[in-house]
Amino acid sequence: MNTLWLRLGFTFVGGLDYAVTVVDAPALLHLADTLEADKAHATVAVTTAAALLRQMARTPSAIKALNRTRPQTPRSVRGMNVAAHYLVARELLGTHKFALSHVMTAWSMTQASVADDITDYRKKAQQILDKLIDTASATRQRGEILQAINADMCTRGRKSKA
Repeated sequence: MNTLWLRLGFTFVGGLDYAVTVVDAPALLHLADTLEADKAHATVAVTTAAALLRQMARTPSAIKALNRTRPQTPRSVRGMNVAAHYLVARELLGTHKFALSHVMTAWSMTQASVADDITDYRKKAQQILDKLIDTASATRQRGEILQAINADMCTRGRKSKA
């Protein structure tokens, strides 16, 4: 099992994980068929999109381009992780200063960069964390969940440097 959240046992957490979908010709053809099957929403744009998908399915270089290696996680996903990590560290460590220092070290980021991510993603990160904690709380105590999230985030931070 591919476990992105080793200590909690989750395989994917929307908003915090970057899923790269591998696209092949059958997937593109299936999507085109799905678009064309929806007669209720048939428009010129939908028909054109289906035709483009079929053309891409016949073009190996297009499929290769769709599946190109992404050199890094998008800023929005990394920023969401940094903000979530800060929120967890703040609760565990008790002060802004210690939490900020902890996250800066874990992610090898400057104070300004961490502060930007907290400002940009704090509210959404809090919503994701609340759902994650709620899901995990069926079998664990809040403190244990926060420690697990913190440890997994430190691992992610180290991997982001590699």
